[in-house]
Amino acid sequence: MQNWLKGDDISTNFEDEPTHKKYEFYESVELEYASTEAAATSTTH
Repeated sequence: MQNWLKGDDISTNFEDEPTHKKYEFYESVELEYASTEAAATSTTH
């Protein structure tokens, strides 16, 4: 039976929760990707 049907929490391992520092890193990667993607799009069109 699925965990959610039994009422169990799906995620109980809080060690996998991203820290503030990891969020900042992920955000910087996304912004860098977005800027390079925008630059690539503007040079091809």
